[in-house]
Amino acid sequence: MSQIAIPSPTPAAVVASINTTPTSNLPAGPPEPRFSFMDINTATMTGINPHISINNQLPLLQAHPHLKQFVRQAVERAITEWIHPVVDRAIKIALTTCEQIVKKDFALDSDESRIRAAAHHMVRNLTAGMAMITCRDQVNLSISANLKTTFMSALMSASHQHKDMVEQTATHIAQDNMELACAFIQKTAIEKAIPEIDKRLLTDFELRKHARTEGRRYCDPQVLTYQAERMPEQIRLKVGGVSPHQMVVYEEFARNIPGFLPLNERDAAMFIPKPVNTYGTDEIGSMYDKLINELELYLQSVLGSQGVMSSNILVGNLHSFHEALLVARRSRDVMSAATLLQK
Repeated sequence: MSQIAIPSPTPAAVVASINTTPTSNLPAGPPEPRFSFMDINTATMTGINPHISINNQLPLLQAHPHLKQFVRQAVERAITEWIHPVVDRAIKIALTTCEQIVKKDFALDSDESRIRAAAHHMVRNLTAGMAMITCRDQVNLSISANLKTTFMSALMSASHQHKDMVEQTATHIAQDNMELACAFIQKTAIEKAIPEIDKRLLTDFELRKHARTEGRRYCDPQVLTYQAERMPEQIRLKVGGVSPHQMVVYEEFARNIPGFLPLNERDAAMFIPKPVNTYGTDEIGSMYDKLINELELYLQSVLGSQGVMSSNILVGNLHSFHEALLVARRSRDVMSAATLLQK
């Protein structure tokens, strides 16, 4: 049976104005999430197939079970109609907001991996939220319209009673599958936003890497001066990593993605960086500097003594130890620290 092409309601124009005019056919508020973030496979449109919801108790479907084959097509068509304008708009807003806030919060943080993780958490959350509020009602209307047209075409000479049943059935099925279509669009937007935020923050990442290769901790003197002179002590940024209570905000972004069930412990671990034994804190950095300074002074005293010739083995060992200290301070990783302990 041939399908009838359904005119598009110009999604781009509607998304631009975020038309959310209330309609009697629409739910009063956001539904409870049904899917976890990991449930939705966005690799192909067939990823929605396992999650399509069809209530077999609906009278129209009991009388005409062949109509069920059109449900998946209606949902796919609604996604296709809305995915590009919704994704583009959600990403545009989320990226700009995330970039500005993360750069401000982590301006004095020397660890680019911590900045990247926080940016991913935030942009994932904001993108999902923007996509959801932009497309939810429109996707609902689109699925319903697609179903009504397809059902009426399949039933051919439908009676007035049939038309009422078609209306009710289409509305019911649209509401049951709206969240699935939105989740597919939201996750697609998120997967596009993650590499984009990395591109925007690339210079910030590279500045920190470069500082580390030179054996120093990154710090923007202009930001440091501004914070010291103009910001109250309670909210002033400090040199080094952000405080744990500040990171909690970003971790909550990771655990609770709008439109999806809260992540369980296993899934959340994919988004929330696990604590690692890195040696980039102010205290350990200062400890390295102190050890290096003391060792250099001791080397000078040994080399200046009269018995230096008889102490050449000791001098060689001290130079080796000094080199290990410099490497450990520069790289700030576990392996370098282990080598230092062996020395």
